[in-house]
Amino acid sequence: AYALDTGQDLPMNSDPSKRFEGHNLVDNPGVSGWSGPYISYEKETGGYGRFLHTTYGQIEYREAKNTDFTTNNFTHCDNTDPCFVWTEVRDVPKTLIDALDKKVDNADGLLTGNFRAWFDGTNYDAVFKAGPKVNK
Repeated sequence: AYALDTGQDLPMNSDPSKRFEGHNLVDNPGVSGWSGPYISYEKETGGYGRFLHTTYGQIEYREAKNTDFTTNNFTHCDNTDPCFVWTEVRDVPKTLIDALDKKVDNADGLLTGNFRAWFDGTNYDAVFKAGPKVNK
């Protein structure tokens, strides 16, 4: 809704992992057309623009290509391929990860499709492709 209202994507924060400044979804950044707040999660402090999920871990928004994951890394955008907005929710139970993969992508595996996930050694992170970026 932010992109529809403002005609632009969320700005990127200074983090090198290509996170969007998600706090602009709840704090008016002074952008023309802003009609938020767009979500009601508590903001995480720490400078990454993340939110705290009420059941799982943090929620964050990233930009990345639609290429298959090979590990727990996004393929960062450049000027050669379409770029997408991805929503990541951390610390999701494996049973829910498997159910989401089956529902969204017919259980095509956790490294491909519109729903993806990875295991960081302790927890699973769920990743959803939200849609294409407005500004390429």
